[in-house]
Amino acid sequence: MGNGIPPRGGATNEDHPDEKRTIAAVFQDSWMVLVHLALTIPLSIILNIRLDEGYTLNTTGAGLRYAWTQALRFELQPPLFFALLSLWRRIDSSILFARFFSVICATLTVLLAIALARRYVPRVQPWIVGVIVAIHPFMIWVAVDIRVYAFALLLASLLLVLFFDGYLSDEAPGWKRWAYLVVALLALYTQYYLGFLLLANALALVFQRRWRPLRSYLWGMLAVGILFLPMLGPLYRQFFVHSKDITQHDEVWTSLNDFLWIVKGYLIPAESTKFESVRRWIQMLGLPLLAVFVLLNRKRISWRDSGPIWVITLTMLPIFFFLRYRIGYDYFSPRHAAVLFFPSILSFVALVYIAGRKWGMWVLLVLAITASAVSLVAVYRPWAKRGDWRRAAEYVSSKEQPGEPILFFSPTGALPFGYYYRGPNQLVPIPRPETFDTYDVERYVIHSETELIAQFGSIPGSPVYVWVVTDHFCRLQPVEFNCSLLELFLSRYYVTESDREFYGSRVRRLRRIGAGAPAPLPK
Repeated sequence: MGNGIPPRGGATNEDHPDEKRTIAAVFQDSWMVLVHLALTIPLSIILNIRLDEGYTLNTTGAGLRYAWTQALRFELQPPLFFALLSLWRRIDSSILFARFFSVICATLTVLLAIALARRYVPRVQPWIVGVIVAIHPFMIWVAVDIRVYAFALLLASLLLVLFFDGYLSDEAPGWKRWAYLVVALLALYTQYYLGFLLLANALALVFQRRWRPLRSYLWGMLAVGILFLPMLGPLYRQFFVHSKDITQHDEVWTSLNDFLWIVKGYLIPAESTKFESVRRWIQMLGLPLLAVFVLLNRKRISWRDSGPIWVITLTMLPIFFFLRYRIGYDYFSPRHAAVLFFPSILSFVALVYIAGRKWGMWVLLVLAITASAVSLVAVYRPWAKRGDWRRAAEYVSSKEQPGEPILFFSPTGALPFGYYYRGPNQLVPIPRPETFDTYDVERYVIHSETELIAQFGSIPGSPVYVWVVTDHFCRLQPVEFNCSLLELFLSRYYVTESDREFYGSRVRRLRRIGAGAPAPLPK
């Protein structure tokens, strides 16, 4: 099998070697990056941080050693991303600069998407895949999120490129196999789920019957596994911490529907509820038509070209479905399955090309652009991430007086709010503050109104006015936080002076009824 990268526009590889790319070809790649940056840079500036980004800023804001230990102990994740971001933030500790790390990772991933198209769907014009990826809502989301997912996507795309060049190509692999092993180790120290891609790649070699490369691959994976051994202890402890939260609660059919919703979101995003109904019709009519045209044009199928990416995708799909089934909805979302993003898109593009060649690609491109545009408008119409903490903090700052503490339920809201608030009043998480020692959602549970009476009564100065900020975060599978107890307490002992809704949060200024601390509730 050759290098698997066919010429563009009917030329030969000798006519256009990669090392002598024309200016037009370079521009063809770069304009997609510019479109991607035109979306991500303004959003990085405008959007507030969400809760998990607040966790990232806390983990990476106190030095390299703290970032490494907190990643393992509190974040319950491998430590590499947090260590790198901690070093990055030594240059500039601002929120915007922290976001630029993800923006850079996502931008490099867009460039690698074009390289992936040349390797795994070589009959398709690579810029088509580049456009789909550059404006995809999921790529935009990871780019403006201060979490691990943009970096994980970058590593996943690097693994796919280096795997092709080092193990699937007939050309001498040179340094590329060594580079693949280095990136594989970095991937395992970044996100555990990336390890499933390493398994899928091995099966792709089996499918291609590339036995000598497979032997080299397995020896390399043995070395990577030995170097990963120090993480087995932390991995076991992290699983033990989470085990009580991830008991399976959904039926198989529910889990399957949710999992397919994630995969469909990679192929045709539908963040708008109206466009979701359109996608449902596309699914009911389009998928059967696609299957029929693939069968009619089965002679176009090239297992040599796209077979590896199909094997990689079909290997990981059941693994991630099982994870969704066992872990549950709250702990498994599109970002957790990010390693499926590129295999799903490339596999689907290959099928569409078999079904319709150029006209099929144009239909897919128009559909992808439309779906992404509608979804981006739906997601970012509020110009805020959930919680809208920047505008909530600005609102409180413009209305408050000294001596009016700001109470938060769930207590995690105090963290992202605190990155924007510069006022004089104390931030009081309810029912108890986050200690950042061990992640435990049980800390967010209000057990009784007596507990609330003690909490409010302990506020210094027994203030007459308080601010209460709620984020509608009332349960995390399978733990109920008992929001209703807080609302019952507030209705009995406080009068609402002002009430303002933000995107994903609510801010109220309350006046205490009577003087002194609240009396005990009647039994």
